[in-house]
Order: sequence, then C-alpha cells, then structure tokens
Amino acid sequence: RNALRLRKTLTQQTAASCPLAIGDSSSIMPPSTPRRRSMLVLTAAAAVFVDRNLFRACMPSIPASPVPASPALSSKPVPSSKHTTTARPPGCPTQTTDRRRLLADRTHDLLNSSLPDEEYYASLLDEIHSGCGELCTNDADRRVPLEGVSEKDLPVATYFNYRVVADVKCCDLFAHPLLDAPAVRWPPPRKVPEAMREEFLGFRDDVAFTPDYHEERFSGGQAATSVFKMDSIDRMKQQSMDGKLIGNYGGKGTAKLRAYAAEHCRGKHVAVVGSKSPWVEAILLGVGARHVTTIEYGAIRSQHPDVTALTNAEFNERFLDGTLEPFDAFVSFSSMEHAGLGRYGDSLNPWGDVIMASKMHCALKPGGIAIVGVPTLKDGGEGLHFNAHRQYGRARWPLFMTNYRPLPQLKFEGAEYYHQDIVAAEAV
Repeated sequence: RNALRLRKTLTQQTAASCPLAIGDSSSIMPPSTPRRRSMLVLTAAAAVFVDRNLFRACMPSIPASPVPASPALSSKPVPSSKHTTTARPPGCPTQTTDRRRLLADRTHDLLNSSLPDEEYYASLLDEIHSGCGELCTNDADRRVPLEGVSEKDLPVATYFNYRVVADVKCCDLFAHPLLDAPAVRWPPPRKVPEAMREEFLGFRDDVAFTPDYHEERFSGGQAATSVFKMDSIDRMKQQSMDGKLIGNYGGKGTAKLRAYAAEHCRGKHVAVVGSKSPWVEAILLGVGARHVTTIEYGAIRSQHPDVTALTNAEFNERFLDGTLEPFDAFVSFSSMEHAGLGRYGDSLNPWGDVIMASKMHCALKPGGIAIVGVPTLKDGGEGLHFNAHRQYGRARWPLFMTNYRPLPQLKFEGAEYYHQDIVAAEAV
C-alpha cells in the first residue's frame, strides 16, 4: 500500500522539480523512528519495483547524506595512482538550466568586456581557474610513479618519468563555456599577455619561446573543410589500406598513426579531435573502426554514413544532456597543441590542451584509449611557438595527459625519431 501511495505521490510531481525527497517522509508516514526508517527504505525499494523509470526521474533531487572529507581531497592532496576523474553520469543533472545560463552570461560579459588588455586577460584567467580547479595547476604533489610500464617501453626520450593525477569534475568542465569559447577580441594578441605569461611558460623554467604568429578563424564558424565528402573519404581510406596515403604531415607520421589505429581502434567507436581534412578519419575506417565522430572548432557537414561531425559546443551539449555515446578511443594528430593559443579563433587559455584531454577522458568508456600526436622535442625539453603551437617534452607530456597511463610504444623496424611523436595512453 505504501508503495502505491508513494507512486501516486511521485506521479503528481513534475520530473523537473520533483520536490519529494526520500528523506522527507511526512507525506507518507508519521515522524521517523528506527522501525519506520527501515519501513521507508523498503517502501522506496518497492516503489522502484513498481515504477523504476518514474522513480529514477526524480533521483537527482534526492539530497545526499553528508560525506566526511577524504584526506586525499584535503587542501594538500595526497596523490593516488587510482582513477581520479569523477564517474560520468548519464548527463549532468547538477548542471541546472539556471546554473548554465549563469555561466553563459558570465562568459559573455567577460569576453565582451571593454577592459584594457592586461585586465581583460587576467579576468579570463581567473574565470578559467574557477571552471577547471586543480586540473589547471602544476602541483608537484599530483605526480605519481608509473605502474606497469618499464623504462624500455616508454615513448622516445622517456617523456613520462611519472604521470599526473587530478580530481576532475567532468560536468563542471563541460558546463563552463569559457573553457573553449570562441574569441571575441580579434585578431589574437601577437605577444603572450603578461597576465597569462607565467601559466603559458612557467610550468618549467627553461621553456623555449619563439614568436610564430597566425590568424585562422574557425572557432564558432565553418571548419577548414566544411563538407566531408563520401567519395573523398573512401578514396583516402583505400589509399591508407594500400599503404599509399601521405596524409597532411608526410608518409612517416601517417604510417605510424595507422599502426597505432590498427592496434587500438578496430571495431571501436572512435573520436577524432581536430580535423582540417578527413585523412585521420579515413585511416580509422581503413583499419575497421565501427564509427568515427569528429570534434572540431568549426562546423562540418559529413556526407559519410560512418562519420559524424560535432562542433565543440555540440560536444559539450551532448555530454551535459546525456545523449553522447561514450567513445572507446580518441585520436588526435597535430591538433591539441593549438588549443587555447588563439590561432584558430579560440579564446586564450594556457590550459586549453590539458582541458581538452580531460574532456576526452570524461567522454571515454572506462579503460578507453587515447592516441595523441603532438610536436615533441627529442631532448625532452619544452617549447612554445606563440601563437602557433606548443612543443612537448618531459614536463608537458605528463601534465597534458593527466589521469592517463602511457602504454608501451609500438616498435617499428628501422624507426627513427619523428618530430610529431605519438603516444598511446589508457584512461585510468
């Protein structure tokens, strides 16, 4: 009887507001006693049995019991090698419409502010930190030893002497539009703003800085290749299968990427992060990927049934509303090193590459694979060509791949160092 009464009460509530909470039993039972609390738990279980979907619809509004703070999440975190990214829910019910509107309005006001440049970029940086938390810090306490990978298996120049962990709140990353918003001030600055200089360059003392200025505005508009034509993708797919595809960066890098894709992507749903033309998508289809989803600053219309294209904004929206199918793997080649530099019309963000890698971690299935190729310095040093791209070494690679564990390098007969080196890593 109590189950039926609870079901009737729930039916009368709207799924959006769901004011009824299990902890408040006054509408069903007299004030709580130990026996009645036990009865209430049984009643709730019965209600789930009677109408599981209706009950689940109201779950987000049920207040959780207070949980004591874990020592590992205190003001001085104790690094753990275990998975530290908040489990991905089916959508983000905590990111209410009102909260998302508030963040959107705040982002609009900041980006359209008339503040002088240095104050403008300082205010953007403050808001970036409020959205990404400890992920956007270079705290040595977040470095943990590698597990299950010997030094001989590590990538060229042993980029990973350790790995980095962080307590990442996935829904917060996806909900804050500033973290990958299109720039309003255009063209981008020719010099690194002083307010952001330490965070662009200060993650290591000897980052090599080189002016290298570009203006290519895709974010918020059309992509470089705005239509992915079916015949073009199928032609490159066949070339890849025949070992003849050159790709955008030469045959050596293309062959190496294809080997990693064949190892990790066959039969999988794979995301591609950044795509000026669909040569990476063609490689993935050629090795037998089940489906490919491209995520790109600018809008793309795909004519191929096995390739879907999303803008960053659409990617964010699908994650938040729970309609994004989790990926088995993601691939990015010569793309993520540009994130947050303003070259392609995105807002300046010293942590743009780290944030995008963490978003992909959130969107992967447990144990999903990242295959990433970025400019890498053979001596393990670091570089910033502003505003063109970053160069990665022993400091930036682990920070970039926060909450991933590097996998053993594939061995290539007679392989030599290639500046756009590839790392495969597992989401942990």
